[in-house]
Amino acid sequence: MRDLARALAGPEPFADINTVMRAHRSRPMQAPVIDVGEPLKADIRPYTPFIQEIEPPQLPEQPPIPQTDLPQTQRRRAGLPDPMEEADFGSPQYQALEDSVAGPMITSPGKVSENFRAEEFACKGTGQIKIDPRLVSGLERLRKILGRPITITSGYRTPEHNRRVKGAPNSRHMTGEAADISVPGMSPAQVAEAARKAGFGGVSAYGGHVHVDVGPERTW
Repeated sequence: MRDLARALAGPEPFADINTVMRAHRSRPMQAPVIDVGEPLKADIRPYTPFIQEIEPPQLPEQPPIPQTDLPQTQRRRAGLPDPMEEADFGSPQYQALEDSVAGPMITSPGKVSENFRAEEFACKGTGQIKIDPRLVSGLERLRKILGRPITITSGYRTPEHNRRVKGAPNSRHMTGEAADISVPGMSPAQVAEAARKAGFGGVSAYGGHVHVDVGPERTW
């Protein structure tokens, strides 16, 4: 009879959505159970910074500076003799270069003395070489007096190159008898004074260099 009554009453109406939501919220919530196993153990070690040891490069040993090449002040502090004070400028080795016997001109490259090479005297414009041996001898004298290296800034000049650099029309550079020089650590006036004592005839100090030649004694 109960089933017949339900059939005669028709289908049950749909439940109200609000009723369904209230019923759902009223149910106790259960959190899902997750098996994580045994707890993890942290591997804690003391921090050690990575430092790579780098060996310093092995530099080649530099040859010691000859005592004669030391500046004058250092020679004095070290108690070394001063070549300018020890030189006997009245001896034959310091005679005027003009009076020396001139040998054949040097025209080939290569070493021409203990401290100089022919290429240092070559014409800056053409590379041609022409050197009076007396000029080389005088520069070796001067180097011994000063105890320092000498830089040749101008040696032989062809007539064309001499005109190009506006040299004197009768410059002894064109005959291989002259050179313009400089000495590190010394003023042109100091070098000029020593050059006269070394026997050079023509000596003149300019702003950055000194002209020396084996001609007669003169200045300008």
